[in-house]
Amino acid sequence: VLIAVTLIGIPLAILLFVTYIFLLLFGKIFTAIAFGAWVLQKFGQKQNPYFSLTVGLLLLSVLKLIPFFGIVISFIVMLFGLGAYVISKRNAYISLSSKKLI
Repeated sequence: VLIAVTLIGIPLAILLFVTYIFLLLFGKIFTAIAFGAWVLQKFGQKQNPYFSLTVGLLLLSVLKLIPFFGIVISFIVMLFGLGAYVISKRNAYISLSSKKLI
């Protein structure tokens, strides 16, 4: 809110807000793939990213239906998704900086 006070800050604040909403919505995909892969590994199934996504989204959707526990699960999924995004960007930065590209 404070950044939107200046004329330059208004478009920047809008861009940051849209980026944040995008990350919140699509962050659960990273978590669903990881959760689905973990479940499939526990059952000894072959690793397939599409099947992992399907299993992860299905199981997370069922868990979110539980009263109160679903809100906690949604929050944890959001945090894991944002964390996965930040870690992937950090690793990309480290990789590029070690190759002297940044």
